[in-house]
Amino acid sequence: MSLNQRGKIVGQVVRPKAASPDRKQKRQHDTTVSAEDIIEISSDEDDLQPPPKRALTKRGNSTFAESNYKAQLFSKDQEIEKLKKREKELERVVAMQKKEIAAKESRAPFDEIEEELTCDICALRMWSPYRLTECGHVFCLGCLMSWFDDIHARFLSTHPGYTPLSLPLRTILRRPLEFPRECYSAYLHMAQYPGPQYSCPSCRTVVTRRPVEDFKVKTLVLRLSSVQGIKPPESRIPPGKGEAVFDGYALL
Repeated sequence: MSLNQRGKIVGQVVRPKAASPDRKQKRQHDTTVSAEDIIEISSDEDDLQPPPKRALTKRGNSTFAESNYKAQLFSKDQEIEKLKKREKELERVVAMQKKEIAAKESRAPFDEIEEELTCDICALRMWSPYRLTECGHVFCLGCLMSWFDDIHARFLSTHPGYTPLSLPLRTILRRPLEFPRECYSAYLHMAQYPGPQYSCPSCRTVVTRRPVEDFKVKTLVLRLSSVQGIKPPESRIPPGKGEAVFDGYALL
């Protein structure tokens, strides 16, 4: 730069120097990029490709088919085993039902008979049946005695001074034609000291005489039990006693 005559600054034009051949070669060398240094940027979705499938050989195809066949065969075998078990279970159930039906059919006629041989009080089989002569109803001995005991106990609770008729007089009353005088005195005693009034457990008919053992019902019970394979229980009545078990009650 220099000053002119008026004092102004005059600038000099600077022209760029021509590059030397060595510098040009160096620049060209710097701008040259190898293919290894180039990085391509692309989206993952567009560039991802599935891995190439392995081509199965003929031997590989046969092995896969064989394993698949074995798996299906094993599954079918399991289903067959389940069906066999189910079939056996159904056969067992059917056999049990047949047995139950056969047992019911075999018991049907016996059930009807057993209803007639069952006590109305305890609903059990009458091994020692006794009939009331006033009404004809039959009960087992134990139930009948318990029924009479209750009546007798209730009567004594309200009549503590009761004097029962002696057993000889009750025996005489069964034969009034043979002992008329004794029967008359017995009736006077009964009028003065009335005893408990026994009744039938079913129809409440007044009972004045001793129950009698029903041998027909007893025979039917024993025969039915023998067919069914049921053993009779031991009798609680001593041999030869019979109606004597009712001696403690005011019955003729």
